[in-house]
Amino acid sequence: MAKTVNYYKLLGISIFAGETEIRNAYLNKIKQYHPDTYKGNKREAENITAELNLAYDTLKDKDKKYIYDVKFGFDRQRDEYIREEARKQRYEAKKRAKEEKKHKKVNTGDYAPEKQAKEKVQKQEEFNNDTKVEDKKIKTNFFTKQPKKDVKSVHHKVLTPEEKSSRRERLILDFVIIGLLLIIILLIILH
Repeated sequence: MAKTVNYYKLLGISIFAGETEIRNAYLNKIKQYHPDTYKGNKREAENITAELNLAYDTLKDKDKKYIYDVKFGFDRQRDEYIREEARKQRYEAKKRAKEEKKHKKVNTGDYAPEKQAKEKVQKQEEFNNDTKVEDKKIKTNFFTKQPKKDVKSVHHKVLTPEEKSSRRERLILDFVIIGLLLIIILLIILH
């Protein structure tokens, strides 16, 4: 069985690294292990350089990186870390809220319209951050281990109440028209 290489560890970056961080790490490692400048074994330097090129080629392309992450479980690690950080932030926010309630003092400056507007925006942002939808687990093909495309999530559109009611009305109108046409056809056939 072929040895699997952790490209993130090879380049010395985290699984959250962006494109520029990946590129900078790659350039630094290539300079370090280039066969012309490497002080050690030239064959070893060539092997390391080849692995670095493969790692950079995989991580710089979003599609290849996605497939690599799914195949070796880095997507799950990333999701678990994000969930854990979100849990810690919620815990800290609750803790701060309890502390603020204990030490809250009434101040006439608290009732200024600008401050109320800022508080309202801040509460809305906190609510939005707390209610973000978690990414679905990535479904992969059992044999190829490549991600499946979720057609429903791509074409799903959230309808407003007005759009829902107009669709309902059109559907009812269609049924009425079809019913009338059937009655006319039956009357023609019977006469």
